[in-house]
Amino acid sequence: MKQIGQKTWLELTGSYRRGFIVFCISLLLFVFVTILSWWSRCDLYDQQAAARWSDEADYAQLSCFYPVTMQPTDYDFQNLYHTIESALKAESLEAETENAKLFIDAYSMTGSLTLSTDNQSMKVKAVGVTDNFFVFHPVSLLQGSYFDEDMIMKDGVIIDEDAAFTLYGSNDVVGMPVYVENELYYIRGVIERESTYLAREAGLDSSICYVSADTLSSYGMVEGSYTYEVIMPNPVEGFAKNILVTALNDTENKLEVIENSNRFSVSARKEIVFDFVVRSMSSNGILYPYWENQARAHEDICGILFIIQAVSFCIVLVLLLWYIWRRYKTRTWRTRDLWEKCISLWERNRKLYHDRNLREKHTEFQK
Repeated sequence: MKQIGQKTWLELTGSYRRGFIVFCISLLLFVFVTILSWWSRCDLYDQQAAARWSDEADYAQLSCFYPVTMQPTDYDFQNLYHTIESALKAESLEAETENAKLFIDAYSMTGSLTLSTDNQSMKVKAVGVTDNFFVFHPVSLLQGSYFDEDMIMKDGVIIDEDAAFTLYGSNDVVGMPVYVENELYYIRGVIERESTYLAREAGLDSSICYVSADTLSSYGMVEGSYTYEVIMPNPVEGFAKNILVTALNDTENKLEVIENSNRFSVSARKEIVFDFVVRSMSSNGILYPYWENQARAHEDICGILFIIQAVSFCIVLVLLLWYIWRRYKTRTWRTRDLWEKCISLWERNRKLYHDRNLREKHTEFQK
């Protein structure tokens, strides 16, 4: 094989050699960028809730972001839940078993609040969550647990490792008391905060805690947009998004709805490239939470990688067609000769097949 490769390389002239080098570089670049693009999407665990919910790709994860001027209530989100439920039932979609859930949702908001103990006090970023929030965003727990699904106990708080050390000098603080505006709470869990460059720039540059949405609304300051997230059946492309958009009844186009499970598809990456110049502009007054900021940064990265993919693929295709054309122009055979040879082979095989059938029939006749 090595000798064949050396012989082939020596037989190539100057233009062929240069073309072959560019072809190999472009092909390797295409493969490398494809793998990098796939890894960039897989790194976003917050955007894969639908895949974790169902392995058959028949569910979709969607997010709806409200402008900071809108502060919907728990009652509004309950109505939204029932509207989606009615719409799915109208399409004859039901859960597989009686106790199973056909879809789940959660809403959250971001802001800040002050945590204190008898000796220390600190202001931290805060995310007010509802019961299913950690299904969408399973943060990395070091100690303790997430909030209960039914959120009956609303006196819990989940803090990151830095806040634990600031308040108590240790991360083994599960069950320890902490005050939120003189109200007694208990530390339910300790998480490891992401420390990558994109995570810090997205909003995870300082200590963060997770509390119930009621707690943040009552004792903290809501500074970011409300976020509504849902995982629901998506039997055909766009079905789930249409259900959510219809249920929201956003006649003034103030809300932004994103289908997370489809945001890194080929068609979505094309839209990113075409809208690359204006996609960072915003006039709807939405302040994205840190996980959405990270996702949008990855979208930009995937858009750039898609351009590199397309260019390298075009170079590979053009060079391959150019090589085939050059070989065809310098051929020592005629197309007519090749055609006649094919006809001759076909006739020969047909005759062999015919003779074999005659021999088999003759043998059966003798028996």
